[in-house]
Amino acid sequence: MKANLWLLGFLLLLSGGTAAKDAPSRDVAQVVVRLDQPRQVIEGFGASGCWWAQEVGNWPEATRREVGARLFDREHGIGLTIYRHNLGAGSQDDAAITRPLRRAESLVGADGALDWSRDAAATRLLHEFVAIGAQRVILFAVSPPVGMTKNGRAYGARPIGGIKTTNLAPGREADFARYLGAATAHFVGEAGLPVTGLSPLNEPEWGWDEPKQEGCHYSPAETVRMLRAADTELQARALPVRLEGPELGSWETAIPYLKAIAADPVLRARLSDIGVHSYFSQAAHKAKLRAWLDAHWPGARLHMTEWCELKTGRDFGMDSGLVLARTVLEDLVIGRVCSWQYWLAATPHDYRDGLLQLEPATKTVRATKRLSALGQVSRFFRPGSVVLEVHTPWAEPRAVGARLAGGEIALVCANSGSTPQKIQVTFSDGRDWRLVTAFVTDPTLDLAAQPVADEPAFFLLPAESVTTFVMAPR
Repeated sequence: MKANLWLLGFLLLLSGGTAAKDAPSRDVAQVVVRLDQPRQVIEGFGASGCWWAQEVGNWPEATRREVGARLFDREHGIGLTIYRHNLGAGSQDDAAITRPLRRAESLVGADGALDWSRDAAATRLLHEFVAIGAQRVILFAVSPPVGMTKNGRAYGARPIGGIKTTNLAPGREADFARYLGAATAHFVGEAGLPVTGLSPLNEPEWGWDEPKQEGCHYSPAETVRMLRAADTELQARALPVRLEGPELGSWETAIPYLKAIAADPVLRARLSDIGVHSYFSQAAHKAKLRAWLDAHWPGARLHMTEWCELKTGRDFGMDSGLVLARTVLEDLVIGRVCSWQYWLAATPHDYRDGLLQLEPATKTVRATKRLSALGQVSRFFRPGSVVLEVHTPWAEPRAVGARLAGGEIALVCANSGSTPQKIQVTFSDGRDWRLVTAFVTDPTLDLAAQPVADEPAFFLLPAESVTTFVMAPR
């Protein structure tokens, strides 16, 4: 019955121009795809191996393959193309970090020499994910190796007098950069992996002064020095890898750091890919940062490189899936990000921080609606797709469109309401368009293909759903 009801509402009027062929009903929302207003070019969607890859890399091969397929396979999964691999700082034996999975092994051995056999489980997954479908690898560090920190730990000391200080030992910027450069050269050369980015900092504005996880504070000036050192190292090694950063913890706190970076002539010329995280960020914060970049650094490409809901408890329903969808739509539409990268690709915890839920006792994995909601975008907005302006009657972004490589248009719409929403889609080019395919995620469906009928009517967005329509000219 559900499929039949969907079909009745799924019939579509795809008319040229901005007016419908028939007078629109008041309960039908008018959605206009502006083909003449292209925005950013999509580079991809991804997630990180932090806090779980070192565990799952030792699980049975069948489970590892299932994880990889759900994440990176386009037919059987959501078709992510970016994998973020953590270069740990060496906290694996630090009992002060009470959650073992928040510790990370470094590639630096006890004698101070680099040892590529370390962190073997996470590295095993890295290779397997690339074989399955990850097209780009971004190496990132959240702390310098413990041998390069002030306190010999992968997190800082409590601030004195309320003043945050970096935990990177004085004068060790070049040493840290050489370590990052050597690791990058190894993964690119000997390991033969498609590493495209190196990010040496992570949320530098926070204090990172408690033993909860690895982390390192940097002031704006210290951020500039560390990025300069990393850039110098990449240039000296002539690696085909771009510098990314500084992975700011929220849109609201980003501008002071970006002002300092943009004021440095070398970094302004060399650093074109800016990373920001969507934690604690409202639509107004995103609009403010986007406006600042447009005015002061128009050539920069903005990437959303880390986010999860930060909410306790497991959730396999649309509640967390719709929160994720809203965040993705805001970041694409308001922030105009070129890539969108989730935090933990998988989690074993009772927390909404993973796309996949891990079950350590049985070494199995379970998908969440967060995975499917992200897949409604990542499966279709492939690298090279161009985001288009979409006009809707809604105050918040509930739809985003993109021109695909083959000329088709993909339109993703979210309906967080408890009742279905009718929409009528029109285009700005004066041509008629036909519906090619459609997929929906709702409380009972996951990226499910829907029957298509080419007759005049409207789209129906089911209650609590994310829907993707792919259309082509007649």
